[in-house]
Amino acid sequence: REQMQAAIPDSEEQNNLAVAPLTIEITQILAFQPPKSERAMVVDQHNRLFPSTINSNEPFMLGISFKVLGLNEASLSQQKLTYQAQFYGRNRSTGAIIHLGDTMPESVEEGLGFYTTRLPEITLASGLYRLQGLVNVKGTLATPGCFEIPLVQVV
Repeated sequence: REQMQAAIPDSEEQNNLAVAPLTIEITQILAFQPPKSERAMVVDQHNRLFPSTINSNEPFMLGISFKVLGLNEASLSQQKLTYQAQFYGRNRSTGAIIHLGDTMPESVEEGLGFYTTRLPEITLASGLYRLQGLVNVKGTLATPGCFEIPLVQVV
């Protein structure tokens, strides 16, 4: 009898199973130098490299734009959903992985087509880097989004 009860999910588990996992689709990574600049260097699916270099002695800001696919009223009614982005750099000479930072958690809202969030200001030492941006939604099943820029030159 205990085995039968263990095989039957409770109502909360059934609700979680009824909601399809969300998928994060990252559309762009942006770099702002200086950080308060309105103009950004943009990388997207069609152009995987920044159009110019980043200056090593000047702070810059990274941003990420993405869509949350599969979002509906059912996924929002369970509980408050939040998203957060993380950025990592890998020095292509040394192989060292650098955690560049996390964005502040922000709310996922139905009806928004795109989300954009930015890191606080950062600096990088001169070198060549591979840059990776990750976005995850917390509060439900979600497939995280990942976007990689194969080469960022910091001079």
